[in-house]
Amino acid sequence: MEILTFASISGSVPPMSEMQPPDPSGAHRFLRFGVVGGLGTVLNVALTIVMTKVHGGVIHDNDVVVDLPGQWDVRFTAVVWIVCFLVANVFNYGINRRWTFAERAPEQWTSGLGKFLAVGVVAAILGLAVKILLTNPTSPMVLPDPPFDNTSGLRARAYWAQVIAIGATMPVNYLLNLVWTFRRGSSPARAEPSGHDSSGSRAISGELTRD
Repeated sequence: MEILTFASISGSVPPMSEMQPPDPSGAHRFLRFGVVGGLGTVLNVALTIVMTKVHGGVIHDNDVVVDLPGQWDVRFTAVVWIVCFLVANVFNYGINRRWTFAERAPEQWTSGLGKFLAVGVVAAILGLAVKILLTNPTSPMVLPDPPFDNTSGLRARAYWAQVIAIGATMPVNYLLNLVWTFRRGSSPARAEPSGHDSSGSRAISGELTRD
């Protein structure tokens, strides 16, 4: 009887934990976050333009929507900011979860959404403050006229303020998501399949027997 044994390929199958996406460097991850943020910004601005045009154009951007007691009112530009924030942040969360923070993301899609939106609320409040300062005619930081005289889309104060506010809040958004929403260890450990030894692999061998 002659026995031919295949070479053991023990260790060729890595444990499940090693099959997770590699953790990118800080600079690489921030670049990814920036790319996703750029896509979200495009979505945000596109929705801003649509909402503004439906409302009658940029000349109505500072229309009062809710008249509050005192000197502060809820203006249409604030409503646009909040709606666009929600839409863009849900979009950004989905992409960041699958790409930027893939190695840290929880298995359930909704598990980190609340935290991501909470971080986004902080960024949105800061961004809204920036946008109001850049668009309110009484603000000392209002974008100057000219060139921002609202005569065309490229001269629309509201559009440029939206982009500037998003850019100004992106570093805060990234850092808070890094240390809280997608912090290292936030992804639950996956149990290794039964039947595997502590190294995560088993020797696989076969025998061909012939007389």
